[in-house]
Amino acid sequence: MKAIFVGPEKTGSSWIDRLLRWRGDVELPADVKETYFFDRHYDKGVAWFKSHYRAELEAAVEVAPSYFKEPLVPARIYQHFPDAHIIITVREPVARTLSMYQHLVANGWTTASFADALANDSRLLRGSMYAAGAEPWIEQFGQEQVHFLQFEQLHRSPQAFADRIAAILDVPPQVVPETILRSVENARRSGRSALLSKISRRAIYAIRSIGGYRLISWLKRIGLGRLIWKSESKGCTLSTEDRAQLNELLAPDLARLQAEHKIRFEATAPTDQERQLSETDIQLGHHETP
Repeated sequence: MKAIFVGPEKTGSSWIDRLLRWRGDVELPADVKETYFFDRHYDKGVAWFKSHYRAELEAAVEVAPSYFKEPLVPARIYQHFPDAHIIITVREPVARTLSMYQHLVANGWTTASFADALANDSRLLRGSMYAAGAEPWIEQFGQEQVHFLQFEQLHRSPQAFADRIAAILDVPPQVVPETILRSVENARRSGRSALLSKISRRAIYAIRSIGGYRLISWLKRIGLGRLIWKSESKGCTLSTEDRAQLNELLAPDLARLQAEHKIRFEATAPTDQERQLSETDIQLGHHETP
């Protein structure tokens, strides 16, 4: 296994997967973006995981944002692929948390207000605590094999972001076509019904668990998604109180991220940040959230 992009969610994984499939010189899972092997299907055995790849795993890559926050996954991957590079994508954590909340609402996983979800749903914050989340990966694989990418660079310069990925994977840089570059900006979508969205997600998960990837692709091609989701031009915004609470919760991990990994995020006015990074989102519900 050459590398695994471990997320977290809402930091550009769908664009990364699209880029790598366009390149064609790395091996990705056939017919599906994520196998969910190391977190959900580990009991199926590594032969099941390997069956998703058409070639040998020496040049294989998986883009799997659900892995980042799962405590058992680093050791599991290391057991089978100790030389794999681990790539963590980070995004300004307030924007990521807000985007994750929108994702949960859109797919029927919560109907709570942002404040209530923040207090009671650990999925919002777990993926935004980058320093804490990176620690088990570094302990398992070592600092040299763990790499950080910043979502904001993808938004500013997709070509430079793609070149950085090529350098990590030790493949030649390529000029990315406009069709891929433009796909950074996608319209946000939401469910027409929270119940329908939740049922559809559970159905997709069940079909994927038995390997029905081509059926899912066919359902997408015939436009089933348009019956379940609708496009929206605007994202939600945070109240002053919610933003202050969120900043307070994130501050210790942000300080640690800067001190230990020299990563800092550009200061951006809240309204600009939400307009740029919430209303147009790179990853729009292309994976299930348990």
